[in-house]
Amino acid sequence: MLAAAGIETAGRDAAGVKREFVEWLRDKASAGATVMVLEDLQWADAASVRVMDEVLGLFSDQPLLLLALGRPEVEERFPGLWGERMVEYIRLAPLPRKAGQSLLRVRVPPLPAEAEHFVLDRWEGNPMFLEEMADALAAGHSGVPDVVLAAVEARFDCLSPEVRRVLRAASLYGDKFFSAEALVAVLGEASMREMGEWLENLVMRDLMQRQADGSEVAYRVRNKLVREAAYRMLTATDRVLGRRLARTWLQGAGRTLPDYLSAPSSQTDQRAATGS
Repeated sequence: MLAAAGIETAGRDAAGVKREFVEWLRDKASAGATVMVLEDLQWADAASVRVMDEVLGLFSDQPLLLLALGRPEVEERFPGLWGERMVEYIRLAPLPRKAGQSLLRVRVPPLPAEAEHFVLDRWEGNPMFLEEMADALAAGHSGVPDVVLAAVEARFDCLSPEVRRVLRAASLYGDKFFSAEALVAVLGEASMREMGEWLENLVMRDLMQRQADGSEVAYRVRNKLVREAAYRMLTATDRVLGRRLARTWLQGAGRTLPDYLSAPSSQTDQRAATGS
């Protein structure tokens, strides 16, 4: 925004930059209703957010609208954001599958049914994810593009190291529901005491689903995209060991192995990466 206002920041103190920005904005607002747009607020630094809070206070009686766009983690990074100002939160729901089909047809030439299914199973109702995956497939690349997986992995930054370990271990079990004991089998007996708390943390953050049947409680990773991002964060050594431990637990529990766990080791990573 400072660049758009023509304000130089190199070698200048923050107070001077702020004064010039306020003066620039005051000139804009005095000429009529003014709209400022901030994108990707989840990447903002705390100092910039505080400055904008001060600016909103200074212009509380001016015709100024600030439209700040960001992902849900904004509320975690900046609790009570601009709470003393006149703030209205609008939460956008994911687009439906039918909208995704329409966007695909506009974005790229017709894809094979299998490729279209791959995209629509992973796009999470997010047009940016859909465009990146569709473009990659149209260019002949397989799998989920790194830029999409990186965006999903950014959601894990707010998790404690222990909770991230649980999510990575959960990615080994595919799309099926599993018990907390399945994760203890991978992470070790020492994890048993706090496993329930860690799993509920992931459920609360919409990264995992919980299913209760009487006294039995089972979990699974929320969707394929989250699972693939979590799986990608496993080291090669952890993948080999984790697959062996997960396979052993599933066989001992009389459960059907996901395809990628029953495949030969040389095929496992490829199948897991594509969600098969």
